[in-house]
Amino acid sequence: MFMASKNTTKRFHKRCLSSGTFANPSRPNRKRPFRSHENIMSVNASVETLPRATASRHSVQSAISVAHNSLTQ
Repeated sequence: MFMASKNTTKRFHKRCLSSGTFANPSRPNRKRPFRSHENIMSVNASVETLPRATASRHSVQSAISVAHNSLTQ
């Protein structure tokens, strides 16, 4: 059986009282990847040229970062 420490229990209790949820608070200063029209066109061209290449390879060839599953969304 798993038992959480007292500090963990206190932290979750405090978070639940202040925000009404156990979820981690959002981080407004976190930078998210930006998909410009040029980036999308570059990846599309790369996929057409090498359809069996991995997403990582396409991102390297297009000089962009790719999050997991971002090419399928």
